[in-house]
Amino acid sequence: MIPAVRRRDAEGGGLTAEWRALREQVRLEAGRRFAAGEKTAVIAKELRVSERLVERWRRAWREGGPPVGGLNGAS
Repeated sequence: MIPAVRRRDAEGGGLTAEWRALREQVRLEAGRRFAAGEKTAVIAKELRVSERLVERWRRAWREGGPPVGGLNGAS
């Protein structure tokens, strides 16, 4: 689901729109899985992100917001 290489925009100043959209899809999928009661380790493995990142997203989700934090640091 996550491409192995992140491409930067033409100016090199940030993630491409395509990457930002993909990152958002991954976070939203994590939120759906939280609601379904899936375990952090399973979500992390299947979405190809770290457990630590999934834990951050789950904490934000529990506090009433959407999963936040990026695949490339905080967003």
